[in-house]
Amino acid sequence: GVIPVAIMKQPVILIAGVDEALRRGVKGLLIRHGCEVTESFDNTSTLRSCQNRTLHLVILGPSGGDGWDG
Repeated sequence: GVIPVAIMKQPVILIAGVDEALRRGVKGLLIRHGCEVTESFDNTSTLRSCQNRTLHLVILGPSGGDGWDG
């Protein structure tokens, strides 16, 4: 059956590694559409966010100089 919108969980979206102007714009758009938005500014906090909560979507920007390689 169909789940009524009133009882659906709010989607949780992480925005990581995106420049400030783009992050603000995307965050505002997502919030207006009923999403909970969390932000991360470095690889460590991004990984921690992914481990500590259920995320519905992760938006990753370019890794820049610090990269993701171990």
